[in-house]
Amino acid sequence: MENASKALIMAGSVLLSLLIIGALVFMFDSLKGLKQTEATSEEVQKLAEYNKQIETFNRSGLYGSEVLSLANLITDYNKRQADLKGYQEIKLTVKVKTNNISEIMTLSEYNNKTLIDNYTKLENAVKSSKLGGKEPVNLGGNVSITAEKAAGMKNTEIKRMIAAAQKVPIDDSKVEEVYENDVLPKIQKYLDLKTELTQFKNKKFKEPKVEYDKHNGRVIAMAFEEVTL
Repeated sequence: MENASKALIMAGSVLLSLLIIGALVFMFDSLKGLKQTEATSEEVQKLAEYNKQIETFNRSGLYGSEVLSLANLITDYNKRQADLKGYQEIKLTVKVKTNNISEIMTLSEYNNKTLIDNYTKLENAVKSSKLGGKEPVNLGGNVSITAEKAAGMKNTEIKRMIAAAQKVPIDDSKVEEVYENDVLPKIQKYLDLKTELTQFKNKKFKEPKVEYDKHNGRVIAMAFEEVTL
């Protein structure tokens, strides 16, 4: 009788252990499923937020400065998501009119990387100390002025500064020589670069062609084309 009781107790203990283990496994599976649901929900929310950001650029009449902002947004997003398995990079295409004035933005078609690289190069050129706004223009002796500052001054003001630096009268031929050969070309170079920068910012674009991922609805490509008159 005593052995039977012990056997029942042992059987009960085993059954209880199995029930506890089963309950723990069930709880683990439930928590795992909940975490997967939460992760899926989070991904869906991130996708919706991302698409909302991108969709703000899906309209006609965008300026070049806005398209540049989109290029930066796409580049940043591609970089942050690059490690995700199966991630498909977003492609940006920007077609623009070319002209003979441009020195740096000379391509007729850009992607997000080439657009950012060329625009950054142009910005740096405008601010550069060599053939740019910060380039010092020697007026004579130890007197100099930046091309940017000279571009905002009247010709007579610059010539007075040259005369003082050269220690000659303002009507002296040396003043005109320095102005024509040294000052004016550098002012013009700076203004050309600045004009190129402004022209790109002010370009207008048609409504883009947008491509979506068939599985998750994510934007995967946008193509812009400049408005032509």
